[in-house]
Amino acid sequence: MSDDNPLSRAEIDDRIAILRDNIRQLIEQAAGHSGGQAEKRNSDRIAQRCDELDRLIKERDAPSKKWPTMAILLRRLDQAPVQSCCLLAEGQ
Repeated sequence: MSDDNPLSRAEIDDRIAILRDNIRQLIEQAAGHSGGQAEKRNSDRIAQRCDELDRLIKERDAPSKKWPTMAILLRRLDQAPVQSCCLLAEGQ
């Protein structure tokens, strides 16, 4: 994924849901297969999907670089010049 075109929150949530379903399906398939190569392949695929799922969850839960957090917005409001707001309210 490129940093130039980050995914939206909804797109990340969709991908997380798809990965969770895919992991569930892989686990069901792994339960039905036996043998060294099949078990190794299934284990590798499950691990890969779990790593991708962890990455997407971290990306989703990380503070957005595009939008400031609520704490930053409140701090900006606290620093705003109150006098000019009052003058505007009074019609000056």
